[in-house]
Amino acid sequence: MFIEMLKRNPGLKVLCLILAFFLWAYVKYSQTPQAMMTTQTRIIVPVTWEGISDGQLTVLNVPDNVALTVKGTYDTISRLTPQNFKAYLDLRDKKPGAYRTEIKISYPPGVELVNKSPDAASVMIDPVEKRLFNVAVKTDGTVAKGFIIGGVKAKPESVTVSGAKSLISRIKEIRTSVNLDGVDMDTVSRCQVEAVDDSNKVIENLKTEPEFVRVSANVLPEFITRTVPVIPVIKGSPAPGFTVDRVEIKPPVIAIRQRFDMEDPPDNIKTAPISLENKKESQTFNLELKLPEDVSTLEPNQKAELLVEIRKKD
Repeated sequence: MFIEMLKRNPGLKVLCLILAFFLWAYVKYSQTPQAMMTTQTRIIVPVTWEGISDGQLTVLNVPDNVALTVKGTYDTISRLTPQNFKAYLDLRDKKPGAYRTEIKISYPPGVELVNKSPDAASVMIDPVEKRLFNVAVKTDGTVAKGFIIGGVKAKPESVTVSGAKSLISRIKEIRTSVNLDGVDMDTVSRCQVEAVDDSNKVIENLKTEPEFVRVSANVLPEFITRTVPVIPVIKGSPAPGFTVDRVEIKPPVIAIRQRFDMEDPPDNIKTAPISLENKKESQTFNLELKLPEDVSTLEPNQKAELLVEIRKKD
């Protein structure tokens, strides 16, 4: 019956539609008022660049991020993430040189961009260069007491560095460092290389191939032990009609300690000199050893015993 009344009375039909709209609006806005409110938020978006991809050029001084202030309904804003935005520099058709370029922003529908900071970037387009550098190895820390560093070596000894020509021209050296604090034996470490300038400041945005090298460190005792012969020093000759029949030194060899890096290590150790001038009889001598500087015997105050047999000539 109600439907028949609507058919006969168009005004009533319009009134019903109006009432239905207001009822819908009341339900929507009274039950979820926050979802339809306008709000704004701040989002940090990484900055990229487009238009240069041939590998012959690179871009310097591109800001890492741009801060965006955006506005929209609470329902829309609450769902936003940095992945919903794109911040980029359009560098198409640009040649090497310096440019002040707007940071362009792409964002989803239903969002209004209020502000961006920074608004533009001063970038440098630079040719890409590759160069081979030897690797300098630095040591950190102090080896264990009683040990010294015999030497360090990187493998490979050189690496290829690629990047902006202006950055490569600043390179003083390619270096790596190895920590040898408390080490008392040879060691091999995997170490990262880095480029530094004249102020020993690391130069960023360069690529090295390989990025890591193997550093071998030779760690030696400060003193090493060697065995050398003992050489008696004999002067003069027996009395006329007598001759030296036999000479025997005890011990014939001794163990000595010396610095590992000694420039002129001894091949033998000599005794204090003795004189056989006008001797007619055999004699045993207790002799001191003449040790070079930075050389010692393992046995403290070690001496040598020299037997000299003298006989009358036939």
